[in-house]
Amino acid sequence: MDIENDKNIVLAIHYGHNCTVGLSINGKIISMLSEERLCRIKNSTGFPIRSLHETVNKYLGGDFSKVNLFSISDSDGSAAKYLLKNGMEPREYIDYYWKSKYKLWNKIKNYSRLNIYLKKIYIYLKKIVLAFDKNDYHKVIFNSTPLKDKQYLKNDHHLCHAASIACFEKVNDGKSWLLFTLDGEGDGLSSTVNIYKNGKLKRISANKKDVSIGYLFSETTSYLGMKSNQHEFKLMGMAPYADPSQVERLLKQLESYLWLNKKGEFEAKYPCDSILPFLSEIYAFERFDVISGAIQKLTEKLISNWIEFWVEKEKIKNVGLSGGVFMNVKAAKVISEMKIIDEIFVMPSSSDESLPFGAIWLANKNLKINTKFAKDLYLGSKFDDDYIEDLIEVKNLKDKFYIDKYINYEAVNLEVADLLANNEIIARCVGREEWGARALGNRSILCNASKFENIERLNNKIKNRDFWMPFTPSILQEDLKFYIKNPKRIKAPYMAITFESTNLARKHLAAAVHPRDFTMRPQEVIKEWNPSYHDLILKYKEKTGMSGLLNTSFNLHGEPNVSSPLEAIRTVLDSGLKYVLINNYLFKKKENLS
Repeated sequence: MDIENDKNIVLAIHYGHNCTVGLSINGKIISMLSEERLCRIKNSTGFPIRSLHETVNKYLGGDFSKVNLFSISDSDGSAAKYLLKNGMEPREYIDYYWKSKYKLWNKIKNYSRLNIYLKKIYIYLKKIVLAFDKNDYHKVIFNSTPLKDKQYLKNDHHLCHAASIACFEKVNDGKSWLLFTLDGEGDGLSSTVNIYKNGKLKRISANKKDVSIGYLFSETTSYLGMKSNQHEFKLMGMAPYADPSQVERLLKQLESYLWLNKKGEFEAKYPCDSILPFLSEIYAFERFDVISGAIQKLTEKLISNWIEFWVEKEKIKNVGLSGGVFMNVKAAKVISEMKIIDEIFVMPSSSDESLPFGAIWLANKNLKINTKFAKDLYLGSKFDDDYIEDLIEVKNLKDKFYIDKYINYEAVNLEVADLLANNEIIARCVGREEWGARALGNRSILCNASKFENIERLNNKIKNRDFWMPFTPSILQEDLKFYIKNPKRIKAPYMAITFESTNLARKHLAAAVHPRDFTMRPQEVIKEWNPSYHDLILKYKEKTGMSGLLNTSFNLHGEPNVSSPLEAIRTVLDSGLKYVLINNYLFKKKENLS
């Protein structure tokens, strides 16, 4: 790409949890790259230095001076201050935060009401101290990177979450939309309500971090021995297994901890970012599934009531959702089914890795240019045939694999579709990698979804997932209507929402439907967005009569999704995978290596 004459170049940087870098040139989002793909630490926290260099080297010839405006999602400097205290190098969020958070609480044996008041006093005093803290932590961060003395735009965390939705065509239809943001915390807030229409964004309500649904859910995740800010989806997956009557019993107790008041704002009995000791009192001796069901039910109920309040108040029936809590696809389903709502858009991969979308939108506004609508999410790295040929030679891959090169994707897809029809499991590393937490076909493991036993095959050979967690399907756009119940005709290309499955889905996609409640989180595969992947599923359909494949992320348990062919090969060699498709090269692992 010739960027010599481009004057509107924005580089968006999110440092902190799920650190990510995004690039926009003349309003078009060119690249979006999360640090986890390069440092190989899932959901890494830190400064995205590798992603920064990779993006600037690849698209700007390594010249930082070509960037007109750097845009960050940290208005009050709290994220910058956190990194300066705990280190810039990416690491697991849990390494520091969740191990040190309760250092004081662990010394307190009696969680009395006095301690609640002490905590509130501590929070109040901390706010006073912060009010007098005039240090520019952003500048200190920038000065410790290649960005020294660069001009940057500071954006509010939740404003970036809201603005990220504005990057997509769905909400730019001339109608008024209510944009809801909801997460643990960012810039002191846990949630906001915004009105958006024709490129104008206005906040109308906000909730402090002390009343955070996100923290309530993450604290529950921590109580159950899972990794907070990473394993919440495991509770969501377990929730349908719980006895409804037991869930309702525990739900009544949870409702006294966090609720919605008559002003459409949240209130909490205790500060939600330190609520674990008090949750422990009601969770003691409760079953794992009941706790999961209760926190999921509370989340769905609170969010639904919150959205209903503001929809009725503002008379706006179109809603957009962003922020980490809206990674909860079951809650998104409940919201989509609300009769008061006409249309819904869930920000793809709406956790903090999506903040650079909003930071780009806000920076482009500052530069007085329009952000071009994002569509597909294939915004990461890609690798050409020369790279693959060098990899084969340097790594002596012909000693480990049988390797066939095909003339084009149509040719190799014929072979791969035949293998899938014969119940083989195929890993796919093709074209540009997808940004975000969801595998959308280009860095995916695929198999026949009609065979329920493939769940066990995948878990035993490759994924090692928790036994109750469902897999998901990729389905041809033109046939999606046969597999999900979707009266509002909601588009589903991003795996951001679940639907009720049809009887046909439970037959054709048995291994990709939740076995307890029969919901399904599909990827609607659009031909124009990904011709080669669409072609593969179409060829599979021609052989089997089924229009969808089981699609799970191409990674080993606990690792981020693969990025490069080198990582793809390593993952195959370290697992029970036999086949991997890399562009138009089909690799089959030699049996003596299995």
